Amino acid sequence: MSLQAAERLTNPQIEELIGRLRFDHAGFCKQTLEIRNKSGKQVPLVLTPGQVKLTTAIEHQERLGLPIRVRCLKAGQVHMSMGACSHVLRRTAFTPGTHAKVYAHLFEATRNLYDYFTQFLANYKPFFGLAMPKVARTNQDHIIEFANHSSIEFGSAETSRGGRSRPFKVLELSETAFWRRAEDLRTGLLARVPDDPDTLIIDESTANGASGSFYRGWMEAMDPSSTSGWIGVFVAWWELPEYSRELADPAVFQRSLDKEEWEIRNRYNLTLGQMAWRRWAIQTTCEGDINRFHQEFPACPEEAFVASGRTVFDMKALERQPLVSEALVGDLCEENTGIRVEVQFNPRQDGHGPVSLWKRPEKRHFYLVSTDAAKGIDVSDRATSADPDYAVAHVFDTATCEQVAMIRDRIEPSKFGEMVVATAKWYNWAYIAPDADGPAVAMIEAILRSQYPLELIYNRQRDPDDRRPLLLQDIGFLTTTVTKPQAIASLSRALREMTVLIRDKTTRAELRTFVTWPNGKQAASQGNHDDCVMALAVGVHTLPFAVRAQERREAAAKAEANKPVAEVVQYRRIRR
Repeated sequence: MSLQAAERLTNPQIEELIGRLRFDHAGFCKQTLEIRNKSGKQVPLVLTPGQVKLTTAIEHQERLGLPIRVRCLKAGQVHMSMGACSHVLRRTAFTPGTHAKVYAHLFEATRNLYDYFTQFLANYKPFFGLAMPKVARTNQDHIIEFANHSSIEFGSAETSRGGRSRPFKVLELSETAFWRRAEDLRTGLLARVPDDPDTLIIDESTANGASGSFYRGWMEAMDPSSTSGWIGVFVAWWELPEYSRELADPAVFQRSLDKEEWEIRNRYNLTLGQMAWRRWAIQTTCEGDINRFHQEFPACPEEAFVASGRTVFDMKALERQPLVSEALVGDLCEENTGIRVEVQFNPRQDGHGPVSLWKRPEKRHFYLVSTDAAKGIDVSDRATSADPDYAVAHVFDTATCEQVAMIRDRIEPSKFGEMVVATAKWYNWAYIAPDADGPAVAMIEAILRSQYPLELIYNRQRDPDDRRPLLLQDIGFLTTTVTKPQAIASLSRALREMTVLIRDKTTRAELRTFVTWPNGKQAASQGNHDDCVMALAVGVHTLPFAVRAQERREAAAKAEANKPVAEVVQYRRIRR
């Protein structure tokens, strides 16, 4: 259709076409937008796999009528910024009075983003006759204004003094893991976007260590209990078709693969060409540094964030853990069923809740529940927001040491104790290994008030000659300068030997950021949590006690079953 014909479209026709754009972004890009390829030739913008993932996430939230909030963790050079720019242009240019901001980490990077928009505008072809609104003004890479009073402003974290300005509906944040003064600038920008369904925020970046605002934001987006509204999109290096190399002799290259490369190839179903590119990129682009490759070109989210400091746990051992399966998320509650009180799991459709469930209780299986009660510690060094620690409980099958469920919530210790008891009852009256540090005493008191069997609660070992009744201060795992290194060492060995199986993404992320500080202290790196790690360490360290409790219970049950039954003596009445 000619430009003159496009200009003759009626308002209802224009509105219909704009409505089509909402759920046909791929068609809009391919038909109307062009971009320079690596050869310098202008070609239609056909969405790459990563751009398709971003578009799918945006359309999903849009169909639900939610404010669109997408946080994207990506490998390097997967064209995610370009894809984000196409969404910003479509949502801004065709909606009169819509204002957008585009921010990158460096001024030069901002100019590159601006260049994407100029290419889109210079080569635009009408979408079924829908013409691009006229550009009223541009100002040296700083702003694009349209005749319909919409605009796109540009800025960089390198030169900006703050993100506080007039409200806007569309926001693209690029490479935020590398921003200077990220906390203040992000807070100012995010606060200017209303919490309305017609707003869009895309926060995309490669990783830059397991700390900082982008890392915390990504963890929040992946947390099933979070109510922030953000969703996470991950794009691996192997999803980009161009990350592959031709091989002169594939058979020779295949024979050269080591054990680790075979594992990676099988895990992600990679071609020999992709494995050849991976080997080349490690040696050439990353100068032989495998940690740098994992950060710049991750194959999975866990690889992306390389912790600063001396990590305590073996990273390769964490990668060997079984692939994470999606959990059911919901609540555990006690309900009256006639004269009985039963514990039931209620899944939540919104995907948020304190309980994550991978396997329900199985008959004749014995379970262990280990805890780390919330201490009220704030791991955030930010003045603008708080990030207190969590109360965490892991549930393990003692036969396989497989994680089958987890509680993770910000909840006071006494209430947490009630949740732990309900969980333990549901899992066949599991063995409870509570921590006993500070506020955790209130959790233990709640467990005792429930009259949970004392033989199924971990208590610290006494001298064999000490025959005093069990005291409150004897119950639970007390973390000291002696017991904490022992528990951490037990966990480290279990991870190396694969005798513990972790299902939860957050737990694995915390294991990756658990470090030894310069003063010798073992704890989470700056700005991160270690609640899941400590609850896990308590569970692994107390597992032998749970197994012995199970053996005693089985022996008692067997003895009761084999107990002789007294004969019933029948008397005859003697007639006289």
